[in-house]
Amino acid sequence: MCRVLGVIGNHDVIPLVAIGLYMQIYAGEHSTGIAALTDKGIHLEKALGKAVDVFPGYPSFSGEVAIGHNGCASSELQPIDLSDSGRQLAFAVDATKETTLMITDLLTESRDAIGAVKQVLAEIYEPFALVVISENDGLIAARNSGIKPLTIGKIELDGFSGFYVASQSGVLVDGSFLDTVKPGSLQVITKEARKEIVVLDRADPRHCVNEVLFKQRPGNLSGKREINGIRLDIGRRLGERFAQYLASSGANAAQEYKGIAIPEGGRQFCIGFGQTSGIDVDPAGSIKAIYSVPAHMRLAARRIGLSENFDLMPLPNVAGRRIVLIDDQIRSGAKIAHMVEQCHVMDAKDVIVAVGSIGTSSCPYGDAAYNSEDLIDRLLTLTEISRALGVSTIITLPLKELIQAIGTPERIYCVDCLC
Repeated sequence: MCRVLGVIGNHDVIPLVAIGLYMQIYAGEHSTGIAALTDKGIHLEKALGKAVDVFPGYPSFSGEVAIGHNGCASSELQPIDLSDSGRQLAFAVDATKETTLMITDLLTESRDAIGAVKQVLAEIYEPFALVVISENDGLIAARNSGIKPLTIGKIELDGFSGFYVASQSGVLVDGSFLDTVKPGSLQVITKEARKEIVVLDRADPRHCVNEVLFKQRPGNLSGKREINGIRLDIGRRLGERFAQYLASSGANAAQEYKGIAIPEGGRQFCIGFGQTSGIDVDPAGSIKAIYSVPAHMRLAARRIGLSENFDLMPLPNVAGRRIVLIDDQIRSGAKIAHMVEQCHVMDAKDVIVAVGSIGTSSCPYGDAAYNSEDLIDRLLTLTEISRALGVSTIITLPLKELIQAIGTPERIYCVDCLC
């Protein structure tokens, strides 16, 4: 999963693009890049690393139309510059590597940027969200299905006027959400206006359920609901299921159990969980370090039996307690297994896991890719997964109840990876 962003306006947009990339870092921490249309042509800067590392301050170049890209480990380093002696053009796309290569070929072959994007929509089936900058057409945004999100917003700020398109709705605090790029269509956006061109009469309207639940910032919108509210509702339902578990076990919840969120995805789930579970929870009960730990310190920790992963550790006060680790989803299982191990090292009496869902298969569109090195085999039962993670039980929601918590009919979501 990647993130794309485009901004066009009547003044320099690069600071806005940089801020937008900071805000979209949640789902693209592997690489970052910005391409701007300047008086001297396309100026492109990209590198491995998070946006805050690649662009620690405002970039030194400027432009009134630019695109950005937050990349995951499985994506190409983007944006991609396709400029030549006859034109200035660059693009960024949220898609698989194979789809990115096909889009590159189609955009390279045509001199007409809008015509080329129409051809991309007509010929490529795999879901994508695409932003293009062109000297003749400004900013072009397109997507061929609902799987890959792409929103449109308006910016009016201290004399600046323009538009943005982004994978997430809340990337610019001073921007106002207008619409989404409709599946099967493209938008041609200038400094003053935007025009929609529908290419596909019938496009897959479904949204990615993982996108809604786990890959958006809490304040973003899904339909008319904030992501934060959806996650709280899922957490409440998890709490209700846990309360039923406690009632059947006869345990003294107030004294024995403590709920801890696994950062970053588990925090909102944990808050909702605490409202219905009957136990105390700590949404900040674990830490995710933002600093770098030298290799020799990690080695020293390993030698004395401590965790060498300083990036994810539970805080003290777990000794003698029954700990409930709360997260959004089990995918590879590695993060939860690490936290379970640390709770046992710190003398927890027992460890239970409560999660919104469990990924059961790889996404055919590359949004939930698993590999043979993942801890959790997708064919395991809940009992077998519990044993592999080292926990006594797993509390999760059936798919139907998960969709009910989202509050929208199941038919508008792609749920293939959770079936």
